[in-house]
Amino acid sequence: MLGPGSWVGTREERITLVLWVIASVALLGWLDELEAALNRVSLLPGRTQLSLWGLLKGLVIVTAFLVVTSLIARARSSVTSCGLDPAGRVNPGRSLEVRLLPLAGPGHAAGDQRRRR
Repeated sequence: MLGPGSWVGTREERITLVLWVIASVALLGWLDELEAALNRVSLLPGRTQLSLWGLLKGLVIVTAFLVVTSLIARARSSVTSCGLDPAGRVNPGRSLEVRLLPLAGPGHAAGDQRRRR
């Protein structure tokens, strides 16, 4: 995913350009105006409101989710292929969940159920 032949490596210059443009727009103070302009562009007619800004936010969230899950899957496959016995393996998804669970707060339903088991 992050090597020279990966999709990130082949599109490194484009990704860098987009990030620099976003940083420049933010430093110039134009980000709020750009967000308002993109929010005014409605993609669906009628009562349903889907703006161009909402679509872009959704694409960024989905892309970030796919990158994180891909990294977790790659870590999981490297752990299972290294020849450790089952007791010595660490499940990266479970360890990530354990690290993020305290951030959910004391009333989190999944955390409460795990404590009862």
